[in-house]
Amino acid sequence: MFRYFDFDVEPGRTYRYRIRLELANPNYETPVERLQNPESAKGQTRKTPWSKPTPSTTVPEDTQYFLTRVTPPRGTGEPIANVEAYEWFPEFGTVARSSIGAHFGAFVAELKGLKKTWVLRPAWPSFDEEKDIPFFSPDMVVDISTSARLRRSDHPDLQLPRATRGGRGVTTDQILIIDPYARFVQSDPDTASPGRKRADQRLTWQDKPFEALKEKAEAEDGMNPLEAGYPGSADGVGPAVGGALGDPRIMMRGKKGRKKKRRRSSLRKGRSSRRAAQSGSYAP
Repeated sequence: MFRYFDFDVEPGRTYRYRIRLELANPNYETPVERLQNPESAKGQTRKTPWSKPTPSTTVPEDTQYFLTRVTPPRGTGEPIANVEAYEWFPEFGTVARSSIGAHFGAFVAELKGLKKTWVLRPAWPSFDEEKDIPFFSPDMVVDISTSARLRRSDHPDLQLPRATRGGRGVTTDQILIIDPYARFVQSDPDTASPGRKRADQRLTWQDKPFEALKEKAEAEDGMNPLEAGYPGSADGVGPAVGGALGDPRIMMRGKKGRKKKRRRSSLRKGRSSRRAAQSGSYAP
């Protein structure tokens, strides 16, 4: 059996392979009187014929995205394509998901488009909501189209159902992109739905074994770090020197959830002052 691993593949590329083997000649320099065919003693190796090509195999893109809807333009603005992006991060070994607004003439996911999303890091281990997570796709938005709408009052001959506000959509939202290989690809929410469901399913399979980590992170969110009880502390209450308190994520959690002192209304304060003045107990 022959097995081959290709470590130089690139995301989005399609590959197929064929091989030929070069084998050591067991009859090399064997006396010819012992051989039925004297020619078989020549040459240290023998090469096999080329194999048939393998079936084509496509390497998935690091970033997959699926159109969910198009936000219509406001005023002189432009429509925005709302996509769900799924990014593979080799440094984590996992996939993260985020909602992204794609604009005309820009990459589907900008290189500087840092997002806040849940990130699974099995090696740490942690499953926490982190910010500044980079999502990027080399595909560029060529055109964005919102669904065409018809008003029931303008087309009584069509006998359209009672329309909602803004009219009834007769076409679907669409986005046209161009990939790095100059191929145009059109997408809409209906055609993107099956792929999005598969991506969601794979993400569920990935995350499910680590749900306890996510629940722990959610439970600790808003908790004071001195109340959380971190490993390495002497009494299980506060962290040891150089422990979790130095982690900015833990410090951020400690700040979140603290109640602010309620400010007293200036109007209420004025009424209280007037009442005190009327009773003779007010001192300016």
